[in-house]
Amino acid sequence: PPVADSSLIPTKHLGLPADFYADPKRLKQLAVFSRPEHILPRYGEFVYKTLLRANAMQYLFQYRSPQPTCIFCGSNETYQHFLFACRYGLSVWHHFKRIQRALQCPFPRNAFELFFELPKPQDGYYVRGLLKIWPIVRACVYYQIWLQRADRTFRPDLTPKTPVDTAIHAANLIKMHLRLLLRDLPLKKGYSKVFNVLRALSADPWLKLHVIPDSVHA
Repeated sequence: PPVADSSLIPTKHLGLPADFYADPKRLKQLAVFSRPEHILPRYGEFVYKTLLRANAMQYLFQYRSPQPTCIFCGSNETYQHFLFACRYGLSVWHHFKRIQRALQCPFPRNAFELFFELPKPQDGYYVRGLLKIWPIVRACVYYQIWLQRADRTFRPDLTPKTPVDTAIHAANLIKMHLRLLLRDLPLKKGYSKVFNVLRALSADPWLKLHVIPDSVHA
């Protein structure tokens, strides 16, 4: 079968080296993003398109006059800005960084850490459970930020959502995904790992109310 030319896969928009996908391990990771487990297609596809530079950020239209900018804060809207610097996005993520604080692991600082590494809990007991949960959180939060961006760009007649509103919408999506995840995981192959992480996270009142399925703290 033909082998994909890894040099044709865009990397610059995420600050990754040009030869990043020459490593078969990274190419395999990218393939997993195309069909992620336990994430509904709409949300998984958004993350995959981000990796492939297939979402239309405003910097791609820099030759327009006036030049389009971030709808939230007026900055030059690049992928890096959307993922790590936009004030609106940071305000939404503020609520979900409770996960990292609860598990004592750092929040990703760059695209490599965000997409290709798992935030490592200080207690290794939670690593395997977070491996299932983190991709769901990442996809749902960024998708909801993007959706609000699209609404403000193309539907100015709609009432803008505050970062708290967007965070709660993302949390509801995450909770739905987690309910399905707990339903689908075999009891002896992953269920207990995920359940134990969720039980630890339920010590945080906001996460318990908005993110953690009721079955975890019933």
